[in-house]
Amino acid sequence: MLFFVKNKKAQVTLFILIGLLIFLTIGFFTLYTTQQTAISQEDKNMQVSIETYLQNCLEQQLPNILRLVAFQGGYYEAPPYSMTYFFEDEYYLYYPYLSYYYLNYNDLSAATETVQEQISKGILAKEEKCTAIPQNYILTLGTADVETTLRDTTVEATVDLHASFHTDSSTITLSPLHIAEKSNLLKMYDIAKQITENQAQYQDQWCVACISQILNGTDVSLEREEVIRDEEREVIYVLYDNENLSFRFVHGFPYFGEYTQPILYPIKNLTATAGQEFIYTVKAQGINLTYSDTTNLFDIDKKTGVIHFTPKETDVGASIITITATDINNQSAEINTLFFIKEELYAGIVQ
Repeated sequence: MLFFVKNKKAQVTLFILIGLLIFLTIGFFTLYTTQQTAISQEDKNMQVSIETYLQNCLEQQLPNILRLVAFQGGYYEAPPYSMTYFFEDEYYLYYPYLSYYYLNYNDLSAATETVQEQISKGILAKEEKCTAIPQNYILTLGTADVETTLRDTTVEATVDLHASFHTDSSTITLSPLHIAEKSNLLKMYDIAKQITENQAQYQDQWCVACISQILNGTDVSLEREEVIRDEEREVIYVLYDNENLSFRFVHGFPYFGEYTQPILYPIKNLTATAGQEFIYTVKAQGINLTYSDTTNLFDIDKKTGVIHFTPKETDVGASIITITATDINNQSAEINTLFFIKEELYAGIVQ
């Protein structure tokens, strides 16, 4: 009986110890979980703080980026075709750059995708400035991606810095940032494109009524400045909106001074040999010249002024040929020259 009582007391003691152990375990787990939750919330608050700072910084930079892109005709970096000036025997680019949208009868206006990419490059250029966070956060940066979209009244961009920061307990990856700025950049770019397309249709003529029609109802004004230098004539266009945004682009044309007539440069007497290919390029100066001739020996290329043919034996002899160059205004110049065609027999004889 005594043994049974002692054993029963031991069982009670054991149960008490087990219960106490379970209680302590649950308490420790609850405390640990609470601490972990508190740390996670602290990390989350830190993440939100960093992302808000970065977003605000990039949005503050965006208006200046858009102003520069508009000022340079849709480019943040140097345009592929930019107006230059000549000083002390050297050519220099104007800066901010003056981008050609039309040059020597070629449409060089920027594509919409190009303008969006240039804005993205401007945002990327501000990454270093904005990621220099004043707090004691150490960011790990990857290769940033920026996707920019031009909309009717805004410019929007998604910026993924592929950045993260470290805490004592974890590594937090930042979410992509979304920034936007109210802007008429797309409207002004579209107007510049329309003016350029219109210029391509009229070539070196300026259609005032056409441009007025393009600007009608847009709340965009235009200034036009013509610059003549050496053998070039540039027309600088500046578009303005009500938000003090200016969009600049340039149309460049050949300039022929006071000449109203096309010019054909002198042609020395031409000599060809029967049976052998003959090539000669007529040199001329004028606006959108077309070429013609008065001979049955060949047909001059109407656009390039190239004479390219192989004389026949029946062509042997001397002829007077007339070459005519006619410009876009139906003004023409002509020149006469002698054309000698020798027999093939004489081709190998040394005089």
